Amino acid sequence: MPVGGPASYFFRGASPEAEAQNPMEALRALWQDWASSGALVGKNPGNIVFHMTVGNQVVVVEITDSAALSQFATQGPGAVVDLLVKSMGLPEKEAFSILEEAYTQVRVDVLQDPKDPNAWQPGKTLSPRGDVVGGDPIDQEMPKATGRFIGQLLKDEDKVSGRGPQRRRTPRGRELVKIALTWGKDQKKTIPQISKATGIPKTTLSDARRATGPKPKPPKIFQARKTGERLTPAQKAVVAQELKKNKNAAAVARKLGIPARTVRDARKAMATKTTKASLGTPKGKATVYTAKEKQRLFRRVKNQKETPTEAARKLGVPERTARGWVAKARREGTL
Repeated sequence: MPVGGPASYFFRGASPEAEAQNPMEALRALWQDWASSGALVGKNPGNIVFHMTVGNQVVVVEITDSAALSQFATQGPGAVVDLLVKSMGLPEKEAFSILEEAYTQVRVDVLQDPKDPNAWQPGKTLSPRGDVVGGDPIDQEMPKATGRFIGQLLKDEDKVSGRGPQRRRTPRGRELVKIALTWGKDQKKTIPQISKATGIPKTTLSDARRATGPKPKPPKIFQARKTGERLTPAQKAVVAQELKKNKNAAAVARKLGIPARTVRDARKAMATKTTKASLGTPKGKATVYTAKEKQRLFRRVKNQKETPTEAARKLGVPERTARGWVAKARREGTL
């Protein structure tokens, strides 16, 4: 806040302030009060403090740009809004879509010193009355807060829409993920860094970037293929070869430029063919047991009170076979 100048530039009474559902409306209300106040006409604010809230995320930032504040007093809040938008690291349209969700209180703590318009610097301090005034520099704190706001809005959108695990997000939810990627690109952040700053899962961000980014050129053998056409034997061979390298059907589909469902169907057909081939392989002959061997097992079960499994282990008969013999004999009443 003030680095010099008389304390009289602080307000003796309550500081001019306003609040609204978003910063644009709050600034407009503050400007209307400023322009209609006889005591403030002809004077410029020395700062404007923004207290913005999105869900559980709160940020307090301060603007002290003398040119924007002078225009605020004479022409309206346009220059201050432009400065706020610019500090977010987003295109104007995306920035406004975030700001419209931020409940905002705006406040002027000091008047501008006509002799030294830049005397007031950002930062929290105490006024002569002992009140905490000022806020964090907007160009330093607002980019960080933007990431947190995006993550909070996405969390709220998923909750309101009742989105379950692995379910598609609403159009607004998908838009917020894209905005997070745009913000991360402006801030020169990697996917893990964007995830940490916004709370959005890394896989969600990676999938969104892959969907919106440039797609790899498919192999020549697939370039002439039309949607819905069956794969040719040569194309199936390429798919099979890629599936041996990578079992992830979606990854193979992206590499070959074909739908993931086509790759999954091909993989399923390959597995079915392999299963049929294995089922057709001749097996060894089944062991045939005599009636005496069955009776020997029955006696152990009846006289020695052994379970079919215990008797089978001692006689060298498969356990499942022994249980089947005993169950059939009991149904027939012979045991």
